[in-house]
Amino acid sequence: MKYALILSILLYLFGCFYLVFGIYALFANIKSRVNRLFYYLTSCLAIFAFSYSLSNSAATEEASTFWRACAALGWGAYYSIFTHLLLIITNNRKLLKSRLVMFFNYAPAIINVILFSPYSPLKEPVYSMSQSRYGWINYMPSKILSIGIAVYVLSFSILGVWIIASWMKKNKHETFLKRQLIIYLISLSVPLTIAVVSIVLPNILVKHLLHKLLIVSLIVPIIVLFISLKRYGLFIERGKSLYVFQKGILDSEGSRIRLFETTAIVFVIGSALSFFTGYFAMGKDLESELFLSALVFIIGIFSRFIPTIVKDKVIQNGLYLAVCIAGMLFYMLTNAENGGLTIWSVYIIFLLYSVILDTPKHALGFTVFVVILQIIFWIISPEIIVTVNGGEYLRRIVIIALAAFSVRYLRTEFAAKESQYKRFAKEQQVLEKISTGFLSLNKENAEEKIYEMFKMSYELLNFNHAYLVDFDLDYQNVTIDNTFLNVSDERKSFPFNPGTRVAVSDFPVAKTIIEHRQPVMCDDVNKIRMDMHDELRQYFKSRDITSYFALPIFADKDLRGMLVIEYYEKSDVHLRENRLYFLMIIANILGDTKQKNLNEEKLYNYAYFDQTTKLENRNMLRKNLEQLMQNIEETDRIAVFNIELDNLRMINDTFGHNVGVQIVLKSVEIMRNLMRECCIISRVAEGKFVLVMPTTETDEQLEERARKIIESFTHPILLPDLDIEALFVMVSVGISLYPEDGKDPDMLIKNADLAGYEAKSVDQKIVFSSAQLKDRVEENTLMTHKLFQALQNNEFSLEFQPQISCDSTKTVGIEALLRWTTSDNRRIPPDKFIPILEQTGLIHDVGLWVLDQALIEHNRLITNGFPPIRVSVNLSTVQFRRDDFVQNVAYLIRKHGVDPKYVELEITESMLAKNFADTIDKLHQLKELGIKIAVDDFGKGYSSLHRLVLVPLDRIKIDKSIIDDITSEAKKADIVKIIISLGKTLMVEITAEGVETMDQADFMKDISCDEIQGYYYSRPLKTGPLEDFLKTNGVEVLN
Repeated sequence: MKYALILSILLYLFGCFYLVFGIYALFANIKSRVNRLFYYLTSCLAIFAFSYSLSNSAATEEASTFWRACAALGWGAYYSIFTHLLLIITNNRKLLKSRLVMFFNYAPAIINVILFSPYSPLKEPVYSMSQSRYGWINYMPSKILSIGIAVYVLSFSILGVWIIASWMKKNKHETFLKRQLIIYLISLSVPLTIAVVSIVLPNILVKHLLHKLLIVSLIVPIIVLFISLKRYGLFIERGKSLYVFQKGILDSEGSRIRLFETTAIVFVIGSALSFFTGYFAMGKDLESELFLSALVFIIGIFSRFIPTIVKDKVIQNGLYLAVCIAGMLFYMLTNAENGGLTIWSVYIIFLLYSVILDTPKHALGFTVFVVILQIIFWIISPEIIVTVNGGEYLRRIVIIALAAFSVRYLRTEFAAKESQYKRFAKEQQVLEKISTGFLSLNKENAEEKIYEMFKMSYELLNFNHAYLVDFDLDYQNVTIDNTFLNVSDERKSFPFNPGTRVAVSDFPVAKTIIEHRQPVMCDDVNKIRMDMHDELRQYFKSRDITSYFALPIFADKDLRGMLVIEYYEKSDVHLRENRLYFLMIIANILGDTKQKNLNEEKLYNYAYFDQTTKLENRNMLRKNLEQLMQNIEETDRIAVFNIELDNLRMINDTFGHNVGVQIVLKSVEIMRNLMRECCIISRVAEGKFVLVMPTTETDEQLEERARKIIESFTHPILLPDLDIEALFVMVSVGISLYPEDGKDPDMLIKNADLAGYEAKSVDQKIVFSSAQLKDRVEENTLMTHKLFQALQNNEFSLEFQPQISCDSTKTVGIEALLRWTTSDNRRIPPDKFIPILEQTGLIHDVGLWVLDQALIEHNRLITNGFPPIRVSVNLSTVQFRRDDFVQNVAYLIRKHGVDPKYVELEITESMLAKNFADTIDKLHQLKELGIKIAVDDFGKGYSSLHRLVLVPLDRIKIDKSIIDDITSEAKKADIVKIIISLGKTLMVEITAEGVETMDQADFMKDISCDEIQGYYYSRPLKTGPLEDFLKTNGVEVLN
């Protein structure tokens, strides 16, 4: 029986080894399929070993048979689980997704468990146990079952080899995993040989001993598989693989997690040793010892997952206290017969661990419970006689070992805490310095400040490489902004320099950050899974990097860059959280700084660049001009071109702002293509651009450049993306020169603008700034200022020019003409001040004043004995745009009591070209009042007969420019005849303006013109001379 006991203990110990490997994988990451399957695999072997151990040492044949049957729960499913694990390791997704494959994989396992379990449905006995010096041996009576097991083992073994071989053929670059799998296959050859031999041999003792030693021989392939999975990174252990930290997952409670893990280990080890000492060493009852061990094991596993089950610390502490109480109570109850002779001291271990919880109440509660428990046992059993044997001594040794382990663990924890506090204090000092330094960061000192940040961080973190990366907005490329290298290092050179542009597709760590948008770190890149992150693994391994941290940098919630810290050595797991916390604060500081820089950049762009075209605006133009003036040679000049899109406003009003924006952008493109790099282009207003060009060219050469600019706009601008195919753009160019036209930026820009305005006004397209132009503009500016006070100062007056009937030669009407005499008695011509009145909007009030005064004059003449006479008043296009224009006219007529038929309002042809529908509507409203309508200056501009037909006219006034040459140019005479004929056709009267000679007057009378107005009969007259003229010439009474 001595050999039987040794063999049973050996099998039990190997079962413990298998269980430890499985629990390690499970604790590392329970969510990983690889970890779970490895745990199931080792659990099968543990069940296999434990069952054989108990079967071999059983007291009766019946007990031995039962436990031998229980072993089927282990070996029966082992090969199916192993095949499943191989499919995951080789990443065979096609077979993994197939439910049929999974069914055929696990079907044999289910059959094995059913056929060979303690409750087998087979009528023929499966087990025939016989006692030997090496323990119980199964002389299996059924050869068919034996052959079936042999086929099962060989089939799955061949299948496993085929899976590995197929994968190796397809993945020739996975040299590391290939080597590990080959080693595993070699290590598997020994247990496989033992399995086949033990099945093939006849029922002799050696066969059954080999069968039991099969469990022992499997330890080598399990260790090889365990090491291979760790090295290949398939175990995905915390801190030893690629880890993405989600929001809030940064664990500052590492000591608590380790506490629960350590407690679980103590319970698991305690359960194994408890069973070992109770059953094997002390020979106690199997059922009670097995129950005790299983219960302690379950308590241990439960304690490990307390932090996973609940997140609240108070509840965690309460559950931990419950576990400790349950464990202590159970140990005391199971050892009640000897008063807990040795086991009572276990409470010290539990009490030590409660220190980590930092809750004195829980420690006190547990102590009170233990004291009460001892008092209860004292009352129940005041005196107990015990025997101290080898088993008790062994228990004491185990408790001492566990206590020593616990003290060492606590000492390590407190040392780590103390080190952590010191490190935290130092980190805070460094962070304060970095934060303070970054307050003064700007574009000029950014590189210096970031280098200082890296240097201070290096003294704390002792990294080998650090670099700051900036992401493009489309995340297609990145730019290395700043780098910091450990200069004492002599390894491979760092591949990036500041300013280096790298495609994201060639930068695996950038791809990972962009994908996850969370901090990513790895304590050992060798643990990164090749099948999932091989590109990332190779990126670091090719440069001898073993561990790294990569943190995203956000600005205004947008991912704008990342901070990467690299080490040649493995990262210290205990420092990981502190380092990550520190680096996350650094990343936040960098993000805040980047946000500040982006805000400053936005403000800078708003201040110095046009938002639509991205061209420099007036502010930047001024700065650039000033710099050019400082650096220019004395013999050189600077040309400033003011380019205006004359009809942009009309395009905006007609086609909408979006079309106008596209016109502006296309215009910028035209100018850039034309001028290339020879000048600076700025946008200073909606449709106005300024080109600045340092030059030695003559005025003629500059004029030629300006002409090329105008010619570049002679073709229509294509708009393929809009409903409009193309639009013509008209431009005018004003040019000023340094130093002739100004010695400071503002003066140069102003004079170019004045020249551009002149070019637009006089329709010359190109105008150079000159002294005369500046004087004229200055005069207009002064005039504009005076006009604002002219009406209030009574500086305006009216003169009236008689209109003579060709039939009676008597006066039939007078035209009111506005005159302006300034306070210094200067008489300003109407063609100078009326355009200014229109530009400033003063024409509204002045126009109504003219009508008011004309009606007063009309009533005054009647009062003085003259018959009612027609009064004509000129209207401006600007006046006509007012919505209340008609109402104001009607009000004045009612105010003065004038019959509307004696009021004639003169409009120009240009008024009909803009807002035609609105103009016609207002003319009809005037006609309804009884007012007469005349078209002034007919023939001077662009005439549209179609529009003329639609206008409710009473009179056409032929422009003086046509009348001037009617006696000398036959063509003009013919034109006048046609106009008169047109008037007769339209049934309107005709008045000839600007008649200055007798020949002109006689000609107009001969061709049946209705009325004549001009110097031949009278100049414009003031009120007194007008009365004298009317008395002499007479007034025709109108019908």
